[in-house]
Amino acid sequence: MKRYTNNKPEFSDEIIITEVTDWGHADNVNKAPEQLLQNTLVLKKEVDSIKKNLERSEIIVEEGKENKIEQLQNTIEEIDTPQLVEFDEREIPREGDDQKALWGKIKKWLSDLKDAAFCSVSNHCMTTEKGSVLDARQGTYLQNQIVEINSNMNALKKSVADGKSAIASAITGKGVSTAADAEFAAMASNIGKIKNNPTIQKLGSYVMNGSQGSTGWNGMATATRTVSAASIPGYQNLTANNFILSFEGFFHNNGGEENRYSIGAPGKSYNPSTGILTFSASYRNYNGFWQMWPTLGVWVVY
Repeated sequence: MKRYTNNKPEFSDEIIITEVTDWGHADNVNKAPEQLLQNTLVLKKEVDSIKKNLERSEIIVEEGKENKIEQLQNTIEEIDTPQLVEFDEREIPREGDDQKALWGKIKKWLSDLKDAAFCSVSNHCMTTEKGSVLDARQGTYLQNQIVEINSNMNALKKSVADGKSAIASAITGKGVSTAADAEFAAMASNIGKIKNNPTIQKLGSYVMNGSQGSTGWNGMATATRTVSAASIPGYQNLTANNFILSFEGFFHNNGGEENRYSIGAPGKSYNPSTGILTFSASYRNYNGFWQMWPTLGVWVVY
């Protein structure tokens, strides 16, 4: 706030008042009070002149005119020292308002304006000037920035979640079960549990006693067997590639082994939910007897 006066006041029969569509800037709000002050100064100068003339002149008071002179003096005193009473609600100054009402309305407007009405307006977020306020247009810019930041954060969260899921899957694939939403500390701990040197374990030897596939010499036969790997830690993470089938020879039903027969490449499939390995072998019998069955060793690497 600052003090205002005018050394060369000019009287005006009208004042400029603010309307509801005008900006609440000090230049707009101050137009009416500035002109009213000028009017007051002009009137005060004239009143002072009248008072001096009254003091220097002898006044003959005619009968019945004492009250008019007293009223004039009261009016002069009121103009000289006006009493301002602030209005309870903001009202637009209107033509015909007396000085008391006009100044009471103006005082209410000035009281409600507070300090922000006299601050400079900035349309950017870089000002460091004290007493500045931000233009409302910056609200849209700031809101757009918030939306973009939230979008980037959501994308980052998804990327981290996807990355954690991929890492957890890789750790689980190495035999250490890890949840996709596990904490990074838990994942780091599980990585330390991964074996550098795999364990090789034999599940057993199995005689492939199958049925004849064709008759006569050089007939083919196929045998299928199953074995459980559910006792292996992390068997749910195993695949068929973790199993090795080795040919250990032919089994003779009268005892002993024979190596005069041939065997085809064995096949295998694995069900991780049950831990069951299914494997088969086809073999050729050169002498037409089916009492010679191949024996397969089953190994698991984990």
